[in-house]
Amino acid sequence: MATEYVNHLADEGKAPSTIDRALSALAVAHRSAGAGRLATDAARAVLRTHRRDSADAGRKVRKAKALVVTAPWWTPSTPASSPASATGRCW
Repeated sequence: MATEYVNHLADEGKAPSTIDRALSALAVAHRSAGAGRLATDAARAVLRTHRRDSADAGRKVRKAKALVVTAPWWTPSTPASSPASATGRCW
């Protein structure tokens, strides 16, 4: 079952990392449902082939740029009456 799902996602052109995350989520859901460990060996082999084919086709891994914080909204001088200090949360 998992192998067919990985093949389907690969045929749709999904990125290997996306397929890997979907397969991991499927395995966790399977285990959480009390069905035991999902056999993913064959699906992982299909994913490795897709990853290799994607690299051979010139598809590069896209990486998000680092988050740069220029001015934090919270400073040690935040008054005690601020919502952040009342809830203990920093967001």
